[in-house]
Amino acid sequence: MRHKLDEHLSPNELIARFTYVLFKRKWSTLIISLVIFVGIVFGVYLIEPTYKATVLIFVRYSAQQQLILFQEMETPGPVNPQINPSRNLVEFANSRSVADQLVREFNLHIAKEPEDFREKFVAWTESATDTILELLDSWGIMELEEKDVVAEAIDKFLAKQLDIQAVMDTELINLTTWGPTPELSTDMANRMAELLVEKTRTLVQSQAESAYKFVNEQVQLAQASLQEADANFSRFKIQHGIVDIKDQLQLIQRRWDTLSISRASTQADLSEAHGRLQELQHQIELLEPTLLSSSKVSANPIMQDLKRTLNDLSTRLAAETVDKLDLHPEVVELQVQIAQLEQQLENEESMIPAEETTIINPVHQDLQRQLANADADVAAVQMKSDEWLQQISSLEQDIENLSQQEPEYERLFRERQSHQERYSTLKSKLLELEVQRVTTLSDFDIGIVDPASVSPLADSDYPDMTLTAGIALFAALVFALGIVFLREFLCDEVNTSDDLERSLKVAVLGSIPACRSGKMQDWQAQWTPSSPHVEK
Repeated sequence: MRHKLDEHLSPNELIARFTYVLFKRKWSTLIISLVIFVGIVFGVYLIEPTYKATVLIFVRYSAQQQLILFQEMETPGPVNPQINPSRNLVEFANSRSVADQLVREFNLHIAKEPEDFREKFVAWTESATDTILELLDSWGIMELEEKDVVAEAIDKFLAKQLDIQAVMDTELINLTTWGPTPELSTDMANRMAELLVEKTRTLVQSQAESAYKFVNEQVQLAQASLQEADANFSRFKIQHGIVDIKDQLQLIQRRWDTLSISRASTQADLSEAHGRLQELQHQIELLEPTLLSSSKVSANPIMQDLKRTLNDLSTRLAAETVDKLDLHPEVVELQVQIAQLEQQLENEESMIPAEETTIINPVHQDLQRQLANADADVAAVQMKSDEWLQQISSLEQDIENLSQQEPEYERLFRERQSHQERYSTLKSKLLELEVQRVTTLSDFDIGIVDPASVSPLADSDYPDMTLTAGIALFAALVFALGIVFLREFLCDEVNTSDDLERSLKVAVLGSIPACRSGKMQDWQAQWTPSSPHVEK
């Protein structure tokens, strides 16, 4: 057969070759097909039948029932259209905690006593397998691991006995369970739905309880922080004599404005007083303090002395000019002295008062009095201006001190206010949580739309023996034909004249067909190749 496949055969010749193989290996094909068919059917028969039970659940977010800790972080807010609450519940239903509770309630981890042949055969097979494994373990060939039957049952339940899916574009969930009996599958499906409702409620209550404990602890801490902040704030106000720093700053600022206006007015008065004082001083400078009432005159003795001295010098000059030149130093010096004396004589008066009588000038005296009054006014206004300036400086110092203290005051005030708000918020939330932790509200509105119900007379959903038989028959034929043709392909036997010619390189003159009936002989003679060297 392997040689024939290497040739270029026509479709009819190829069909003839395969038909020949089928007839040649017909009993092998039949036996192999029957063995595979029986094996598949029997193997499927040994599988435990399961019944499908489905519960339809409605689930959506409950906006009024969601737990809110703080108003600033409260939910619900705008619903995210990308998040379907049913998908969250699907993940919750697939948790091991729910599966563990269901496995223990329905004793899925405990093997039951076999009742029919199938169960007994499966039990015997498992027992035999365990015995063989124990022997291998005792011989040291392999090491057995201790089994956790509960964990295995949970894994089996999640993988094979539970299917939960969210219906697309809806708020519905299909929860399906499989069980060995209709009653068990129905009970498991309905119980699973009840567990989802109970678990969600329990979870919310647990969250509320945890939140209550947390908030209660925070209330105590907030109260202590508030007391400390209040004490620091009061201590600061007492230390610096502050009642309300903003009010004090406003009062001081108004007082400063008033004093500034008063000082400006005083400065104007002072300028006016200085101007009046200067005017009086100018008038006094222009007046004589006394007036001349009577006087007597006599010859000026200084002028007489000067004349005598001038005569003496003129006599000396005349005597010197006789013996000396005009440019002689002594002559020049005498000329200079004579010139000076002549100048003094011109400046001196010939008569001078010998006796004068004076009286006080009344106008000058009145101006002096006014000057004293003006000077007193200037001093008074200056004193008043200095007093205003001193008070303004004091207020400015107070403003500067309060301005330096204001940041610390504001910090302590905000800190106290923040602790007060935090304490009030936590206290209010603690009262709300006291109610929420004992309620049975859930984050979800959950309702069982269609409870599970499987008729006791219903056929098992798996395995389907009719479908299994058809598949087994098809698989048996495919495997049988594959094995037969593979065997023929690997076989090197000489079965036809062509095989013989190819092996011996000798032409075949004829062949004797091995057929028991005439019809088969005619068919064999028709399809048996003949040598091209033989005449027909």
